[in-house]
Amino acid sequence: MAVYRNARIKTTLFGADNDYVNIQNRRVLYGRLFNDDELVLGTKVVIIGDTVRRKFFGFSDPVNKIIVINEQPFRVIGSFYGKGKSITGEDFDNTCIIPYRAIARGFEKASVAENIYVQAVDEQSMKEVMQFVDSYYRVKCSVPAGYENVVDIDLNSET
Repeated sequence: MAVYRNARIKTTLFGADNDYVNIQNRRVLYGRLFNDDELVLGTKVVIIGDTVRRKFFGFSDPVNKIIVINEQPFRVIGSFYGKGKSITGEDFDNTCIIPYRAIARGFEKASVAENIYVQAVDEQSMKEVMQFVDSYYRVKCSVPAGYENVVDIDLNSET
């Protein structure tokens, strides 16, 4: 839940870095991406999606405003251009992105879904990366032999 003054919105929260932003082909409308210090320190800053920006700030610049996410204050450093919705109706713009270390520091009780986003130059490279990630998670999660792929991939999907 994100709050600004008397407005509230249920939003998707991501702990990420600038590579995630680039892989997702997000472009900054107002403000900027994370700097190195914010990423390393897990600073309470946020980049908001267009739906969140319009709900809280209309069409004005949200940079340096303070919003509350899960009862913690975050300073807005940027907002994205709108990306729209998926064919299933998922709103790609109803998001708040904070440094991944801020998730680790302040959201111990939050439900966490681990996702890894990768980008490759061609299908063969993508298959090699996914095999590596699958092998890594097999060891990390102690997956017994005989289980199918730990990592699923859809080479045709784009967001």
